[in-house]
Amino acid sequence: LGRFLKDGKVVKVWVFSMVLSYSRYSYQCIVTNQSVKSFIECHIRAFEYFTGVPNTVKIDNLKAGVIAPDFYEPQIQRQYAEFLEHYNSLPITARIRRGQDKGKVESSVKYVKNNFLKRIRHNDFYRLEKDLFEWTNNICNKRLHGTTKKIPYEVFIETEKDKLKALPTCRYQILEIEHRKANSYAHISFR
Repeated sequence: LGRFLKDGKVVKVWVFSMVLSYSRYSYQCIVTNQSVKSFIECHIRAFEYFTGVPNTVKIDNLKAGVIAPDFYEPQIQRQYAEFLEHYNSLPITARIRRGQDKGKVESSVKYVKNNFLKRIRHNDFYRLEKDLFEWTNNICNKRLHGTTKKIPYEVFIETEKDKLKALPTCRYQILEIEHRKANSYAHISFR
């Protein structure tokens, strides 16, 4: 989405978007990195926003989710796979260089850039977060969708919400997994 001011520093900002296939009800949030931790946190917030979990999640082939893309047996990033298992969901990867495989979310990101971002006249990261949440709730999910010709929020409430699986009783705990070498005294350094 560009560069914004966060805690006195200029940071690069991306948008995470999750779109439910049937209703086109969506959740968006902003991140300053594309790490596994951020990717999983965004999924957790999206599932909590939807108050449920879809059976499958179609993901792009970014390294935070897919280690080795393959049409038949993609290698899913270990912690992301454990996270989805905790939420009783399964990953489906998009084919490489096939934008049509993830057209709904690609359209959602384009809509965020062309509708939301063009309204922004400031460079404050925290204000951007609030603005995006309000825009998602009051404009994005309450508009007449161009493809379905229905309002995503209404379709979600009437039809799709009951089809989602229940959230687990506790949130997935994100672990920091790193490789370290031990020195000759069998010591390791961390941070």
